Amino acid sequence: VFADASARERLNAIVHPAVMADFDRWCAGHAEDDYTVFESAILFDAGLDGGFDVTVAVVAPLALRLERTCRRDSASPDEVERRIAAQMSDDELVERADYTLVNINRDDLAADVSELDRRFRISKSERDATD
Repeated sequence: VFADASARERLNAIVHPAVMADFDRWCAGHAEDDYTVFESAILFDAGLDGGFDVTVAVVAPLALRLERTCRRDSASPDEVERRIAAQMSDDELVERADYTLVNINRDDLAADVSELDRRFRISKSERDATD
């Protein structure tokens, strides 16, 4: 479907509503959690971002993304490049997201994730104090 925009749109029209319905059911059972994370490489592309309070873009250099994805999925570089080409550019992703994490070095990423966790927990406690 990554080479056929029409087929991708038909697939997304089936998959995205089902995924969001499942996520909504899951969230109903976790309403007391400090916050919930929903991971989606195509959150903005799919128009799902309106249902979330905060968005975080995770970006990495193209060569590193190719290497990681090929290894993870046992996919060819051409297959991965088609997937990436079907997604929003990193520049637009960063522009639209509330926060951005750069995923190059795991130690740096861990520190950045810890900082976001701290911010999100503070934000949650501030919201609770006003309720």
